[in-house]
Amino acid sequence: MLITPDIELIETSQAHYGDASVRWVFDTNSSVVCLDTTSKPQTRSEHWISDNSDLFTFTEHGELAGLELCVPGENHRGSLRIDKTIVGRINLQRQIYNVPPTTLRMFEPHKRQLSCFMQAPTEKFSLTRVSLRKDFAIILADNQYFGFELSNPLDYLVSQHDAPIDAVNPADTHEYLLIGALLEIVSDNTVAALDNDMALVANELKTKILPHIQLIKSPSRKNAMKSSLEDFIDYYA
Repeated sequence: MLITPDIELIETSQAHYGDASVRWVFDTNSSVVCLDTTSKPQTRSEHWISDNSDLFTFTEHGELAGLELCVPGENHRGSLRIDKTIVGRINLQRQIYNVPPTTLRMFEPHKRQLSCFMQAPTEKFSLTRVSLRKDFAIILADNQYFGFELSNPLDYLVSQHDAPIDAVNPADTHEYLLIGALLEIVSDNTVAALDNDMALVANELKTKILPHIQLIKSPSRKNAMKSSLEDFIDYYA
């Protein structure tokens, strides 16, 4: 079935992209979730008219080569109800123009899940989770592309796209709660509540997040988070 005018979803019996790499390339003010297969990209979707774009790349044969999905800044306050979970792969059917970006995010520390979607997932939508590989899925609403989901997201957090993930030091509950608090402070919701005063946002990070960065056990994630926070605070404070 077509999940956009140009992209076809084919249901499979097992994960088709099991060897693909996943990264959450994190920066305090913006971040991108990337999935890269071993295939060489030939065709990619165009950038959206807004700053954020969800980029899909394919080979010359229409096979998925990679995804580059922006994590939006606005936090969703509700819940996410998945009606069905399947496994699948995606192909390009004809020339691709663009894929609408997601606009809302939901980071759930206790569930260890990052979900992003185009609009609030109300009960009027029938939602399907399509697993592409372990911990990574796209979300469909009434069989149309609606967003994506990353489970155990902090285990994939890096500062650069080509940086290795730390598989030796998985994130614990303290780290998830800390990053959840960080994402609340830098959310569009909080920025709007503070009348777009980024100096106040920077001060919140300086007093409530930076002193607790030692809770992160992974040296690489700790350094990535600390560097990103300090750059943000230095710029806006």
